[in-house]
Amino acid sequence: MLNFRVLHLWDMQAPTLEMQLLVKILRGFIEGHFEAVHQHVHEHEIDWPRFFKQMIDHKLSAITEVAFHLIQIQKTRPGVMKRLQQIRTQKRRRQEVLAGETRRVGNLFVEHGLEFCPYKGRPFAQLFYPNPALRDSIDLDLAVKTDDIPLAAKALLTAGYQEHKNKTDFKRFQKSRAHAIDYSFVRFDSKGQIDSNIELHWQPGHPVLAIPLTFADIWEHRVELQDGNFQLHTFDPIHQALIMILHHGLVDTWGKLRHLLDLHFICRKFSPDQLAEVSTLVEKYGLKKTFKVGQDLLGLLTEKGPRHTAEKPTRLAQRMQSDLLSGHLTANWSKQKRKLWYHLRLRDTWREQLACCNKLLVYSLRGY
Repeated sequence: MLNFRVLHLWDMQAPTLEMQLLVKILRGFIEGHFEAVHQHVHEHEIDWPRFFKQMIDHKLSAITEVAFHLIQIQKTRPGVMKRLQQIRTQKRRRQEVLAGETRRVGNLFVEHGLEFCPYKGRPFAQLFYPNPALRDSIDLDLAVKTDDIPLAAKALLTAGYQEHKNKTDFKRFQKSRAHAIDYSFVRFDSKGQIDSNIELHWQPGHPVLAIPLTFADIWEHRVELQDGNFQLHTFDPIHQALIMILHHGLVDTWGKLRHLLDLHFICRKFSPDQLAEVSTLVEKYGLKKTFKVGQDLLGLLTEKGPRHTAEKPTRLAQRMQSDLLSGHLTANWSKQKRKLWYHLRLRDTWREQLACCNKLLVYSLRGY
């Protein structure tokens, strides 16, 4: 049975049938069988449009496709499988576009003498997933050195991109709103839709949150990665895991089920010695509570997470489980204010909480 017994600690809203199905797909994928998924589909009236919206919100379309193929849902609900295949076709096309842009923009950066490091997304999937196609990405995250941001931005502008939601003066780029959040660039297709999104980052978490880690701290921890015929550098698995724990946990407050699937593959890949190395870095950069809460959430939802032991999960993880399953953590902070509360609770010390509040206040006064 899925562990929904602690939901009363935050509110009494039980997960919808659609969310229960999504959690069973996640658990079935981790455990390697989908009997519970098959049973749930055939015993309940599922609101399929709502299910697909939640599936997209939680970024689990790829493993849903695996589950539905294995339970042969096309035999009883062909319309459901048809809609899923339409979604998956769109996702695969986006992956092809991003892969092509990685090579094209990568070559352009090399021509300009710019060092860059793709991370998260496809590089993470290649390092941790049994098949990279099981993890979709919606944008391309590039780590760059701070001083190279103006030149990198210029290169993207010449490549047909335009800055998204900002208009930065790159002569004074460190005073910009984008420097507090991220430098996002988009390219549009012939229909005026965003075709590709590239974000330039000089640290793995928004500076407005007083995140202590910058890419300059870990720049030497890069490895070569072959992506088809294109060779690139990305952060090694240990530091890739550190970045994901910081981003998924501290910044996004473990708000999507795919975050926990990533955490599962991180914990499955590493040996005890490697996990100890990750734990040392996690503590160094103030992510100890974030990491533990993520492990607890994974254990609560799957009963097979790395912390599914006799040790009782934290109350914070139990509260977050309720909001995660109720859809209260999937959007960004401006739409779901409670994420700020969780972010502050996930900081390891009150000094870190105070530093974050001070920065948020300063940036809010600037209109960011």
